[in-house]
Amino acid sequence: MAKITYKGVGISAIAACVPKNISSNYEMDHLMSKEEIEKTVNSIGIKEKRFADNGICASDLCAKAAEKLFEDNNIDRESIDMLLFVSQTPDYKIPGTAPIIQDKLKLSKNTACLDLSIGCSGYIYGLSTAFSYASTEGINRVLLLVGDTFSKIVNPKDKVNAPLYGDAGTATLIEKGDFSESFFNLFADGSGSTSIFIPAGQCRIPSTKHTLSELKDTDDSIRSQNELFMSGMDVFNFSLRAVPN
Repeated sequence: MAKITYKGVGISAIAACVPKNISSNYEMDHLMSKEEIEKTVNSIGIKEKRFADNGICASDLCAKAAEKLFEDNNIDRESIDMLLFVSQTPDYKIPGTAPIIQDKLKLSKNTACLDLSIGCSGYIYGLSTAFSYASTEGINRVLLLVGDTFSKIVNPKDKVNAPLYGDAGTATLIEKGDFSESFFNLFADGSGSTSIFIPAGQCRIPSTKHTLSELKDTDDSIRSQNELFMSGMDVFNFSLRAVPN
């Protein structure tokens, strides 16, 4: 376990951006019965999601959140020393998305840029990374952008995942200042890597006609190997076993 303590750095501003398009979980009767819908909503606590338009990526939502953060807090763009972008739905495989956002936000070319690809714990890992950089000499302000457009990688006919995932982007400003101590405990367990994953579309299993074909799962969910799969029971059992009380 990585136990980390930071002093003299902290969060000074936060902003967020969500798309206008609303998808209600109560309107998923094409996938399940009304009784199943009620049970699902009561279990997960999610009544609706927001979906981005075609052509809108996580980077666009995060950039909007950053613009809001700059405007609301009168932040000088030249004061941003580093930009971190955390997402599992980047614009491209190559190049990295952080430099693209740097150019879009018209930040200084002296701004360091870094992409991080982490899922559920992405914000915490990104925040710890931002704190670490902000603690070093020469970096005073770090702009942390965290977002995803999971609507682009979840099949709408997937009974497991369709009720869960939407799209959003956030911006968090981390900087040196009169802040008290901050503590992080970071963990990892790669043994369950196939419990939430997209099997195909990268280097290990490249996309083919076969991987792009939709298949029906045992629970009647429909998805391709290029779309998100999740074993809900595995994730649930892991949370009971590993997450602290």
